[in-house]
Amino acid sequence: VPCYYKLLFLRICFALTIDKLGNYDLPIGIYKQFVQQSPKHPYKQFLIKMINYLEKMKENKVRIDTKL
Repeated sequence: VPCYYKLLFLRICFALTIDKLGNYDLPIGIYKQFVQQSPKHPYKQFLIKMINYLEKMKENKVRIDTKL
């Protein structure tokens, strides 16, 4: 499975985690750990942007609605 699809899957899982549990710390922690362990990964900059985005959402208490 290409790396892009894996990242898309993670984004969906984390959106559900935030929506259903209100937990921003789980995805933030996993992204930070991945960046620390894989500093040369091609998606590093993307993950850093996601970390910053999620931290701002957490700070502003933004909720994600995953209902279709």
